[in-house]
Amino acid sequence: MVDPFTALSLAGTVVQFVDYGSKLIKEGSELYHSAGGALPVNAELEKITVNLKEITKKLESSARTDTGSTGDTKETGALRSLAESCSEAADELLNVLEDLKVKGTNRQWQSLRQALRSSHKKDEIRKIEKKLDKLQQMLNTRLIAMMSDQQSSVISLLESLDEGNISRMTQLKTDIIDLVQRSRNAKHDTSEEDSSGLLNCLTSVIQEGKTSELNRSVLTSLCFQSMTVRLSNIAEAHAKTFEWIFEDGNHQVAEMDSHPTTRFVEWLTSKNGVYWICGKAGSGKSTLMKYLAENDRTMSALKLWAGSDRLITASYFFWNAGVSMQKSQQGLLQSLLHEVLGRCQNLIPLVCAQRLKRIEDLRYSHEEPWSRSDLSMAFQQLIHHELVATKFCFFVDGLDEYDGDHEDIIHILKRFTKSPRIKICTSSRPWNIFIDTFGQTLERKLLLEDLTREDIRCYVKDQLDEYEKFVHLKVIDSRYNVLVKEIVDKAQGVFLWVFLVVRSLRKGLKEADDISDLQRRLRLFPVDLETYFQQMLGSIEECYHEQSAQIFLIAINATLPLSVVTLSMLDIRAEGFAKKAEIKPFKYDHIIALQQKTRTRLNARCKDLLEVHETGYVGGPPVILVDFLHRTAKDFLQTKETIDILRSRIPDEFDPRVFLCESLLIQIKGIGSIDGHVPGHLLRDIMYYAHEIECLNGFSVVELLDELDRVMAVHGAHSNHGWVEISVISPLRGAIVWDSLTLGCNVNFLAFAIQKHLSLYVAHKLESMSELTQRQSAANWLLHAVIYRSPFENVKETSSIDRFDMFCVLLESGLNPNDRLRGGHDTAWTIYLLHVNETEISGLEYRYRIIERFLLHGADTNAELLLQDGKKTTVSEVIHRVVSPARAEQLEKLIAQRRQSGVLQWLKWR
Repeated sequence: MVDPFTALSLAGTVVQFVDYGSKLIKEGSELYHSAGGALPVNAELEKITVNLKEITKKLESSARTDTGSTGDTKETGALRSLAESCSEAADELLNVLEDLKVKGTNRQWQSLRQALRSSHKKDEIRKIEKKLDKLQQMLNTRLIAMMSDQQSSVISLLESLDEGNISRMTQLKTDIIDLVQRSRNAKHDTSEEDSSGLLNCLTSVIQEGKTSELNRSVLTSLCFQSMTVRLSNIAEAHAKTFEWIFEDGNHQVAEMDSHPTTRFVEWLTSKNGVYWICGKAGSGKSTLMKYLAENDRTMSALKLWAGSDRLITASYFFWNAGVSMQKSQQGLLQSLLHEVLGRCQNLIPLVCAQRLKRIEDLRYSHEEPWSRSDLSMAFQQLIHHELVATKFCFFVDGLDEYDGDHEDIIHILKRFTKSPRIKICTSSRPWNIFIDTFGQTLERKLLLEDLTREDIRCYVKDQLDEYEKFVHLKVIDSRYNVLVKEIVDKAQGVFLWVFLVVRSLRKGLKEADDISDLQRRLRLFPVDLETYFQQMLGSIEECYHEQSAQIFLIAINATLPLSVVTLSMLDIRAEGFAKKAEIKPFKYDHIIALQQKTRTRLNARCKDLLEVHETGYVGGPPVILVDFLHRTAKDFLQTKETIDILRSRIPDEFDPRVFLCESLLIQIKGIGSIDGHVPGHLLRDIMYYAHEIECLNGFSVVELLDELDRVMAVHGAHSNHGWVEISVISPLRGAIVWDSLTLGCNVNFLAFAIQKHLSLYVAHKLESMSELTQRQSAANWLLHAVIYRSPFENVKETSSIDRFDMFCVLLESGLNPNDRLRGGHDTAWTIYLLHVNETEISGLEYRYRIIERFLLHGADTNAELLLQDGKKTTVSEVIHRVVSPARAEQLEKLIAQRRQSGVLQWLKWR
């Protein structure tokens, strides 16, 4: 598909050329001479001609690489033809003007029009005049087509722009069509006003479109796969519950009027700082936080606080059972920043100025991960900016689920709320560290279990009243009403316990339990969640012990909710089963049957500790996931006592991570591929678990990984890509390098393994590889270790330790940092130095360690480096720019030692 910006740039240049050329001939202008005798109009026309020729080259390049639809090719061809015609007309006009250059200082004509009319090239001029008229008509036709054809790249661009700009873009599109129609309907020349208006409209579309694309690049870079998973999995609040929080301070703690009110609305409308919601495990904190973050009444109250300023809200829900980005500072900052900038894109140039500059300078890939320092700097700009009148309210749930030092997360919240334009509503369990920090101000906190008694009563009543028998019997037997009160009394504010009790009672009602049976059910039900979970684990039939223990251990070690299909592979598991499985697409009916069978088996083997839920369709069978009932269920299963029980029920050789790799490999074999591509999440996950096995178990799943390489080669054989096409991003000059992966070649899979930090696997493969192969690929592999990255998002943050260890493995395996890239003059050493010189991604200490390791393994200290501006620099000059002064001095000593050692070796050889 032709680049829409190139198309619009061409249209604007053609408008400019046709308008300028026509007026030049038909109206004329005053004739003056430059020092060299050239007319000023020549210079202007030559400038326009250069623009035309540059755009023509872009279009020709687009045509060579265009693999789009017929419509795309037609559009490219029409634009290229228009550009070429304009270039020819410009050359002809320039030739005529060249003949009219006045030598010396005498001015023979007072105007260009007079000169042209007096020229002996009148016929040529008339031809040019007609050609300009024809070009005007061609331009009008092309613009109408571009703005009307829903398949055109320009329309695709306009439709893909962010929502906030759609109305503006639609107006520009309408204005362009109106101006073109007026030009087409005009009997004579297009007016200067219309030409100017058309040029301005095209320029606006280009400028605003590019701005929107840059904004979208920033937002895309902030996204991560699991960003909204936790929020979407939190249950919606039951009807009419939590409404007390908006009663404007009139809600007293039930039956204890002497206690303070929530004063939440007062905080929303007029206060700053942090409002803390605390509560026991399972009390409904996350449900309340979701309710508040999405409630219109919350927004209405906050608008009173914001006043005339714009209000922006954002939320983040920590989830300790999830992946790293769901329980880390990185995840918190990235998610909040994404939501804020997505809702107010005019903040992007203010908050992300440095990142935008690096992207525009082509020194920085928009896909490059955000560092912690980048995020901190962006929030500093957000907190202190004064150009946009905006106030922010953040909802941050589950501080106790943060995976790190809680002092750190508290420090971040405090830093944010130092600004009078930021306030935060947060929640956590009542741990001492949070009580000491947030619990001292009574008007800005609430204890949830003290306030939900009526909510629990409402929920229990509504759930049981769905059974007609219960409604009928409670009228004639008061014990039914007492049953509801007994549940509320025993709950002690723990909604999860209430949910489980009510589910048991509803089961009893289905089985015709009378009031005595229901009371017995309630009184036999464990009084706390841990006892309940112990009871569930103990109630699993002995014949299911091995399978249930395997399922629980797999779920504990999984990084995201498991698919039912993944767990279904337990039923066919045997030694080498993943390697022996055929490469054959699953049938739709087979997947449906597999899901139904596994779902039933899970219910019998896992009781209430795991739950199964459908998440919708993605162009095929429904996606059915398995997850923990609640964080408390995972906490229980992860205790040492429970792990010991589970381990005692399974064979010693069972490893949940190895099983996950096996199951994912079978799915890659069975899911098929589209044009040689396999869904990225399957590749990402199998490589992640392979890395975990290396780190935690101390061995590599070599045979499984070799089989994965073979499978991907088979899938790739059905496309033009060979193996699966891996995008490796080089931040250096913004280049996106496509690694040319050939069919069934372990060398190429090795690059992918290097990106995924599989040190043991890589070391094993290098041992069996020829020296020639190593030398040919050394530079590429080293760059994969320290710069390039795969497009498949890691399920945990990229670790600089992992990268460094991988880099060391490669060097210690004998790879030479001075070997050149195939077909080029650069080495991994010189490219890395240029990379760190031109980007600000990795930290100073990490850069020092990489450069030191390069030098220790013989990197050329005399290498000449060519900077982006064409100037040359030295290794020492770069080192002083990219590491701290103290570290630069250490590296200089190392370089001096290397050079002295080289001289001594030379003298010894002599």
